[in-house]
Order: sequence, then C-alpha cells, then structure tokens
Amino acid sequence: MFGYYKVQSYLYKVNQTQQNAVMKSEVVILANRLRKSMSRREAMVTAWAVMKAKYAMLAGNCKFQFVKDDGELRDAEGTLQNSGIKFPIKETAAGNITMTYFDIERQAIRSFRVDRFITNAA
Repeated sequence: MFGYYKVQSYLYKVNQTQQNAVMKSEVVILANRLRKSMSRREAMVTAWAVMKAKYAMLAGNCKFQFVKDDGELRDAEGTLQNSGIKFPIKETAAGNITMTYFDIERQAIRSFRVDRFITNAA
C-alpha cells in the first residue's frame, strides 16, 4: 500500500514519457489489489478503465458510470482539478478500494467502489 501512494505522489514531478510508465505501474498495483474479488483479466480491465477515468479527471471533467451500493446504475460527471483530493484511490477499513472525486452535478465530493466501476464515457 505504501508503494502505491509513493508512485501516486511521484506522478506530478515527471515528464510525459515517465508519466506513462508510472500510470502502467499504478494499473498493475491496482489490478493486484482487485484480484481479491475478481479474475486477473477482469481486474486488469477494471484497473485500466479506472486509471483512464482518473487521468481524465486530472485533466478536466470526465463522465463515467458505476453501480451504487443499492444496485442502481449511476451516471456521474466528476473532476479532480482544484478539488484538494491528493490521493483519490485508497483502501477503506473494510477492505474496499474506493475512488474519491468531485461531482460536478451535485457540487460535492463523492466516492465509489472501484470494483463497481462500469465505463468511462469521456
């Protein structure tokens, strides 16, 4: 877990070529953490989709979908620009991996479970 945060904070100090390598390592780390609840292939696909959404939110607004706790499909538009969120992806005390973002529609900070991420519409 420490290595993931170290990689994430290092991300803002590198050029584009190095940033791509850092993104790939973040994907692998996230996929390995997701392997507890899904197959290797599903974990890699989900990790890539979540990272693409994360980087789209760092660049601006991003539309995406996820399944809420009650089973409802939620369309969201979020950003990480000027939101004050330093580490958007983290593990909760219950062992769930969540991503925190600033919701444009509701004007509030929200989060979702990464294993329930559906698609990136950006």
